Amino acid sequence: MATTTDQIEAQRISLERGILQCIMENDDAFGRAKIRPDDFQNPWNKQIFETMSELEREGMRPNDLLLLHARLHPSAFEIINIITDGRNMYAYHPNGMPTYLKELRAFNKKNIVVDVVKSVGSADPVLVKQKIDEELDRQAELEDVIDENSVLTDVFKDVERLYESENKLMGLSWGYAGLNHKTYGLCPGEVYVVAARPSIGKSMMAMNIAYNVAKCGGHVLINALEETKKNIYKRMISRITQIPLHSIMTGDIKEHEWGLILQSTDEISKLPLTIIDTPGLTGAQVSTNIARIHSKKKVDLAIVDHMQEVSDKGQNRHLAISEALGTMKNTIKKLSIPLLIVSQINRGVESRNPPRPVMSDLKESGDIEAKADMVMLLYRESYYKPTANNAIECIIAKSRNGMCGVVELDFNGKTMTIKERY
Repeated sequence: MATTTDQIEAQRISLERGILQCIMENDDAFGRAKIRPDDFQNPWNKQIFETMSELEREGMRPNDLLLLHARLHPSAFEIINIITDGRNMYAYHPNGMPTYLKELRAFNKKNIVVDVVKSVGSADPVLVKQKIDEELDRQAELEDVIDENSVLTDVFKDVERLYESENKLMGLSWGYAGLNHKTYGLCPGEVYVVAARPSIGKSMMAMNIAYNVAKCGGHVLINALEETKKNIYKRMISRITQIPLHSIMTGDIKEHEWGLILQSTDEISKLPLTIIDTPGLTGAQVSTNIARIHSKKKVDLAIVDHMQEVSDKGQNRHLAISEALGTMKNTIKKLSIPLLIVSQINRGVESRNPPRPVMSDLKESGDIEAKADMVMLLYRESYYKPTANNAIECIIAKSRNGMCGVVELDFNGKTMTIKERY
């Protein structure tokens, strides 16, 4: 019967192989493995990771089976076969790396305590504590160096990828060339605000962006705090079929349009869209929704429509918005996904001529403006002057990592469509 020590050793070996398994199954996992070869206790696991590190430094894929086979000892390569055919206790999970690393570091800290006690004895508790603290500090310093080097490696890879790429985007495409050019896409961990007065088209803009991202295969999570799921789908059907929303809402459908509606509902059913239309959620509840859905199926873009509908639970409104946005931003940074927030702006803009918004018009402006990575204000002259053209101005008033300026798009309120303006 295995002893407790043997069980712990077997668990650690399998845990180390779980990390190696993540790297073998996912090309991006090596960059997230912020550890050193010395963190592996099993000599064969250590040799595998050292070889993977060599391949990475030489500009090759660290999980290339042929290259690993050529460089590894046969006994080490047999471990590769074990972990790639599912014989490892730690079944591969695409988001498992952070958990595996956390558990491995916990093992390493326990080993530090054991090693210190062995080296200095347990008779002097003050000396034991001092030595343990010194070793833990040294370990933390090494992890910090690894983190910095890992970030710099990621930066180089980003630049290299953009150099070789045709679209030059650091994130998801907005579906609009002008916005892509000025913002470099919807980037992971960043907050984007789309703001306007009522009926200008802010929710419509957010839903068009959601459709564009989902159409390209990105999983979009929409937290609809004001609109119902049914109405969102009706607007999407109008956008796809170009049948006026009024006709869909009233059932005034022509005979030849039924086929288009059926086709559009089939298309929507296949889109990677998740819509939560629970009203009155707090910022913490919205964040929980994002994390919960992301744990089941990776979310590529989260949308909140709209920020002023977040529940304050009796708090000061300004404070509630601030805390809600802070909580959401922390969540999406940890999950590394972009967040698109729809926001209202103050009615004071109506007193200007023309009533073109500026960033200070944002409701609860101080916090939204400060926490947002990009603020896009919408202005549509035809709302105020029916004879004006159908352009909608996307005024990029703040762009932490991109360019400010104006992008004009084509607005069609009847069919809920915002398209490129040619």
